[in-house]
Amino acid sequence: MKRILFLVAIVALVLSSQAYAWTQYEAINEVSSTFAMRPVGTKCYAREEPDSPWGYGAWGYVNTPLRKQGFSHLDERLCTGALAVNDETLPTWQRALGVLVVVHEAYHLRRWSAAGSEAKVECKTIRHWKVAARMFGATEETVEDLWPSALASHYRLTTYQDFMGEQPYYDPTCKVPPLMDLEEEQ
Repeated sequence: MKRILFLVAIVALVLSSQAYAWTQYEAINEVSSTFAMRPVGTKCYAREEPDSPWGYGAWGYVNTPLRKQGFSHLDERLCTGALAVNDETLPTWQRALGVLVVVHEAYHLRRWSAAGSEAKVECKTIRHWKVAARMFGATEETVEDLWPSALASHYRLTTYQDFMGEQPYYDPTCKVPPLMDLEEEQ
């Protein structure tokens, strides 16, 4: 009788546990793995799902203590934007930010000394945004069309101030690509 009650309790726990629904896309995993320089995965969540980045007030995140496991978590809208980077029926912000956040979270998964630094990660991200957009299949016209939105998202993030008045995403030594082009011309 105790065994039956135990089995019933186990079945009840399994059936009552909340399902975690997320999707992985091979193309996103490939791009993420390229920038992480190792095999990693990206879990894309609908806004209302448990573990959705939206619940944390973010577009994406990496569980810092679990970084070694190699997964980033992204809002499904950004996954869709990155995958459909040439689809002009999607908003510009969604496509540009999708590429930006995929790469940003991938740099957090890279095994390098600055993986925990939002500022260093964001600098690498904006410097490699165009490469990543092309990896998602963006045409040169799309890259040029989305670039201002990617820059705007980057600058908005780097001017963000936390509750301590600090700017965790700002790296004063970061050379953003348009500034690099101007310096090379002089």
